[in-house]
Amino acid sequence: MIRLVASVTTVVLVMAFFVITVFSRPVVGAAEKTASSQSAWTLTDAAGRSHTIMRPATRLAACSSFALETLMALGVEPVVRFEVLPVYPPSAEKIPVVARSHSTGPDVEMLVAARPDAILLHRVFASFADAVQQTTGVPVILHEVKSLDDVRSNLAMLGRLTGKQDEAGCRTG
Repeated sequence: MIRLVASVTTVVLVMAFFVITVFSRPVVGAAEKTASSQSAWTLTDAAGRSHTIMRPATRLAACSSFALETLMALGVEPVVRFEVLPVYPPSAEKIPVVARSHSTGPDVEMLVAARPDAILLHRVFASFADAVQQTTGVPVILHEVKSLDDVRSNLAMLGRLTGKQDEAGCRTG
């Protein structure tokens, strides 16, 4: 009986030590972690528009196939995407779709509901960019890929924006 009490006492003391050790550490709230790990970054998009964005941006709207595929390759799942066929990678099929029209641009209500940090939009929708940005209050970053240099510069931009410079092959911060 004494051995049983001693064993139970030992287990209780070990558990108490564990609980005190784990829970007595100072806890940094999510807001504090975010504030300390974010930095402002100014970029110029494909239309020459300047944006200052807090990075790393974690909630991105991928409104082009290039943005969708590149973000997924970097390990960043967009909060919404445009409907593109075929969807690549296949795992992107589960991402909610934002409606779009070449005459009215992306569905602004759907974008607002997704609460993105930034909206990545192909330059073909440049005529809607300022209105979308003003309505949503979210930076709309226009991009265009017409050459290998464009691929490199857009990949570098997305790497810096998301904090995935190493994955993007970038060596600048």
